[in-house]
Amino acid sequence: RGGRSWSQEEGLALFLILEKLSKPERWCKLMFGNKTESVIELNTIDNDAAIAISNNGQELFLFKATETDNGDIYVSKLENGKFEVSERLKGNVNTNSWEGSVTQSSDNRKIIFASERAGGFGGKDIWYCERDMNTDDIDFTVPKNCGSAINTFGDEITPLRYLDCIV
Repeated sequence: RGGRSWSQEEGLALFLILEKLSKPERWCKLMFGNKTESVIELNTIDNDAAIAISNNGQELFLFKATETDNGDIYVSKLENGKFEVSERLKGNVNTNSWEGSVTQSSDNRKIIFASERAGGFGGKDIWYCERDMNTDDIDFTVPKNCGSAINTFGDEITPLRYLDCIV
């Protein structure tokens, strides 16, 4: 992309366009400023949702729920100007419980996500883990619960990174 990633352009918003006219509904375009890229190949027959793009614009995090799980976090890497078919995150992030609503720290070293996994304070809690930066694989440490300052007996979902703060 000419030395700059999609997310490094100053003052521009990123949009993922959902084609509402089709059944089932499908992701069709990623728009950033005046750039548009097809992402139709990321669609599957399952419940797909785009939930985050890395700060460097090289990874698109997705939520997918299939007939065999409750919902997991997947990632698609940008290769040769196209997002590849997504893969389920390796390691400790996904469990047999629901995982979704992910965001990434500005340095791409941590992900913060919602999960219904055991060990929480309520229904869905906010968890985080650190990325293993010593490998090209996208692998993370064992997730840690963000604690009672953030999580309650109810459901906490949709962590959001705003500038360098997680909200």
